[in-house]
Amino acid sequence: MSDAVPALVVLGSTTPFALGVVDGLSDRVRPHVVESDAPAPTMGPFALVQPGSLSAAGLARGWQVSGARSEELEAIFGAADLVVIACHRTVLPARLLGLPTFGVVNLHPSMLPRYRGPVPLFWQLRDGLAEIGITVHRVNAALDAGDILAQQTMRLPEQASEAELSNALGARGAHLLESILPGVLDGTIRPIAQDERVATYQTWPTEREFVLPPACSAVHAVRFLRAMQDRHVPITLAGVGAAPGGSISVARLEAWYKTDFAGSARLWPPASTVWRRPLARRANARVSLPGGELDVVLARSAPD
Repeated sequence: MSDAVPALVVLGSTTPFALGVVDGLSDRVRPHVVESDAPAPTMGPFALVQPGSLSAAGLARGWQVSGARSEELEAIFGAADLVVIACHRTVLPARLLGLPTFGVVNLHPSMLPRYRGPVPLFWQLRDGLAEIGITVHRVNAALDAGDILAQQTMRLPEQASEAELSNALGARGAHLLESILPGVLDGTIRPIAQDERVATYQTWPTEREFVLPPACSAVHAVRFLRAMQDRHVPITLAGVGAAPGGSISVARLEAWYKTDFAGSARLWPPASTVWRRPLARRANARVSLPGGELDVVLARSAPD
């Protein structure tokens, strides 16, 4: 990167991903951190527990920080060389996109064009991917559909929370952005158009998305359950049965377990992270899935 420091703006909402972006950027770029006033969507019991303020994270780095109302964004964009979006919860007006000298880019936690939409990490976990990714792309009028500037994959660990994964992807996105920033500023980065033939879009999850199918593997179940420990919602493993011959224990997993009338197993994330009242009647149990077994805590009733 040249000695000239670009006027970089990071616009985002307080999420683990956006905090990872702020933490991942170096002091060489010293961005202006702008915390959006866009309200979080109402998701009821399916909401991801959010961390502290994005503004506080910027202040801790000694960077310029502001909270921008929608009507103030025009002046902020007009003074910027490049605006970086990190979990801004509303679609930007088209008039803003041409104001920064080098445009507006978005950090999206998936390998676009797959998994467009507001919560791509959830859907990658729900689908049981072993590898997730981050994309830096131009912002245009269509949601998550702008030309790709850079991408990077990340192997999914077997046990990590959704917030931890989101934060790690944000930091990785920040490093990736900073690595290509010289090429963005001098025009040597060649954007690649997204292939609409393979594009997918997913919206906010509903209760049915927290039901894993009978063919779900033990590794998939472990990853998904551990990831969902930040959400106040049970996970259902449909159609669990006897262990197949030669199955092995993939991981030791402490979770709430309940059998409903359909014969499914409902697993709650560890009580210490979500539920406050312990249950009096518990026993160890083992749930068998393709490829392995899960050790769980068997409960007579669900947590309040």
